[in-house]
Amino acid sequence: MSNMGSYLLGIAFWIFVGAVSVAGIVADYKRRRFGIEVLRMAIDKGRRSTRR
Repeated sequence: MSNMGSYLLGIAFWIFVGAVSVAGIVADYKRRRFGIEVLRMAIDKGRRSTRR
């Protein structure tokens, strides 16, 4: 039973590492998606201005 604390600490550490990794992946995905969306809007705006 005295070893249970270190076992739980190890589990908590790996859960934290996993959560930070997933948060980083999600943040990178959102940043890339935003960049693509800005580029898409700029291209669309350029197309609309040349059609006039």
